[in-house]
Amino acid sequence: MSLTFCEYQAALFGIHDLALHPEYVPPLREELAAELETFVESGQGLPLLDSFLKESSRLTVVEARKFHPHHHNPFGLQQQKGKKTKKLTRV
Repeated sequence: MSLTFCEYQAALFGIHDLALHPEYVPPLREELAAELETFVESGQGLPLLDSFLKESSRLTVVEARKFHPHHHNPFGLQQQKGKKTKKLTRV
């Protein structure tokens, strides 16, 4: 099984956050023990792990940086009342 870059990042951030917050290990371990077979068969379940990984990615500064695209059109974006943005402005 190979991971995409985003899956790799999510796993890496999750492991880092588990090291910072070991209090989450017991409930996640219990969920995995109880629901792993169902998850492998159907791809459904593991809501605690899913929430933990989503929150871990959301709180990571590196992850937040990729959501700031730059505008590359030399004519700018049309905004309200005829205003335009300059080239390479963060949108």
